[in-house]
Amino acid sequence: MKSMATPPPACLDVTKAVLILKNGEKRNFAWNNATKMMNVPKKFLEEIQTFDKDNIEEWRLDALKPILELPHFT
Repeated sequence: MKSMATPPPACLDVTKAVLILKNGEKRNFAWNNATKMMNVPKKFLEEIQTFDKDNIEEWRLDALKPILELPHFT
């Protein structure tokens, strides 16, 4: 995925959600920021697999609401 020059919009929505959850990103949702996050695939997958889904800060959940409401985001 990180090798894409220009990903489809739905892909950008997914990376935006991950940037919010994983990095606490509030503004920089650009594709280049997402590719940096995925720079080391093995590390990225480990971080995703060990993510503490039971302790997500409220502001992150609020930031995710518009993304979760998108019809293609299931």
